[in-house]
Amino acid sequence: MWQIVAITWSQAKDLGAELGDYQLVTYRNLAAVIANLGYQNLKELSPFERINALFDYQSVLERAGINRTLIPVRFGTIVKKKKDVLLALEKNARRFQSLLKFAEDKTEIDLMGIWKEKIGSLETTNIFEDIEKRGYEIKTHQPVNRAICFHVSILMSSKGHETFYTVKDELNRRLGDRIDVRISEPLPPYSFLTLDLNDNMGQLERKPNQPKTGK
Repeated sequence: MWQIVAITWSQAKDLGAELGDYQLVTYRNLAAVIANLGYQNLKELSPFERINALFDYQSVLERAGINRTLIPVRFGTIVKKKKDVLLALEKNARRFQSLLKFAEDKTEIDLMGIWKEKIGSLETTNIFEDIEKRGYEIKTHQPVNRAICFHVSILMSSKGHETFYTVKDELNRRLGDRIDVRISEPLPPYSFLTLDLNDNMGQLERKPNQPKTGK
């Protein structure tokens, strides 16, 4: 059983694959990053085991993504044979190529607001609308606990993240007495481009807020 971790461009040498961290299934100029992570179905795992499996999946993503553009595939996408992966690459080749070209100039920044001392309430709609007016595409996330006021991912060009610090500074001026505003280092656009492949591996479903590219 193999978990499809990501889709990327193929290349002559891949250090992670050579070291056995993962394997590559190639089709023309495309490659699928696959790994045997030790389980056949997420439903067979306990909550603790599922968390560990997610960490393993993210670790493979990080290693495979060094110095290359990749698009993550939804956690837990499992196939029995490598030929199923090859079929997915062949059927979706044009779509995958289009998405990879789009992702080459894109980065993701996570913006988070954390209550400093007292948990209160804040209307975040205006914050998000202000970011969108600047031309950024955003995806909001449900805060994992009450201490987090808001959590949003912002899609931008790879060269645009430096200028985004001005947005953080403005929010600090407006909210700094109550909220600690934090931004992440630039990330691959996981929140916008994670692929969801259906059971027959022949179709590609677009997640909400995922950029529309190709035909």
